[in-house]
Amino acid sequence: MLPADTPGSRAHAVADAPLSSVPSQSLTQPTPTWEILRQHLQERITAGAYPIGSWLPSVRELAAQIGLNRNTVSKVYQALGRDGILEMVRGKGVRVIAMPTQSQSAASRIEAGLAELVRQASLAGLGREWLVDRMGAAIDSTIGSRNLRIGFIECSPADTRELAESLAGHLGIPVVPIDLTAFEREPERLTRDLDLLTTTLFHLQEIAERVPTIRPKVEAIHHTVSHVSLLKIAQLKAGTAIVIVCPNQRTVGRFQGIVQTYSASPVRAFTIDDDEAAIADALATADLAVDISTTHDLVTRLAPEIPTLTLTFHVEPQSIEELREVVHQLSSQASRSSGSAERKGRR
Repeated sequence: MLPADTPGSRAHAVADAPLSSVPSQSLTQPTPTWEILRQHLQERITAGAYPIGSWLPSVRELAAQIGLNRNTVSKVYQALGRDGILEMVRGKGVRVIAMPTQSQSAASRIEAGLAELVRQASLAGLGREWLVDRMGAAIDSTIGSRNLRIGFIECSPADTRELAESLAGHLGIPVVPIDLTAFEREPERLTRDLDLLTTTLFHLQEIAERVPTIRPKVEAIHHTVSHVSLLKIAQLKAGTAIVIVCPNQRTVGRFQGIVQTYSASPVRAFTIDDDEAAIADALATADLAVDISTTHDLVTRLAPEIPTLTLTFHVEPQSIEELREVVHQLSSQASRSSGSAERKGRR
């Protein structure tokens, strides 16, 4: 059995290497979800994102981050434990104890998968010509999407980079992070070369109004507070005096509303632009501080002794699927346009 969360014991010491950006392989590949996660973890460990001795999120934390069932995450951790890569330490968490072997490289796994596909096609009586044709179509529709230019906009620079990385992992293509403040100053220049612009539902309307007509297309993802964080808020005793510290005025109403929805407690909210002395005074009389990763350092500096709940977030899986479908459609259109241009060039 995997250990439960141990808040504070290791400060959830994986924040610098978020795992919410688990790739979905190609847009159409039927690889089991647990295998995708297993491959992703092995590749992140090999790349040095999680050196030997570092701690991974608990089963509950990782499942909440990436929107998967806990049993799926547990299955992956146990498999990597059997491989001698991870160690489940009771009461502490999941630790990296060895590097994956070279035989587990992405290239070798892909080669093995291709060999199995060819074998299955042969057993089904499908000839070489059919297989080559279908493989070419899959390459055109999937690899072609890598030429798409996608940008992601958010108001917090740190969140912008993290979410852009997460989307890139899900979509399998690069995503350019764009700071909202910079976008508001130069919307046309920053979006001129993009095929698709993404943001959160929270900012969709204001961004759509500023984007030049025709290009690029604007889509939104549902980025929301994780179930783990909401559960912790709901479990607070009634009357708990809470102080929220937000990145900016845009997010004050959002986070204050979330806390007040799930907790019958008095709430005061501040931003990092407010007077630090006023924030410190409020924290001194509070029972709990609620912050996010970008404001946590300020809270701990002003009130190092106060209990703190740092909200975590995840992207709703359904919105990722819808975004992948949009990317697939744009990729198909680009492939058809490219093929048409090539045929005209041969005439």
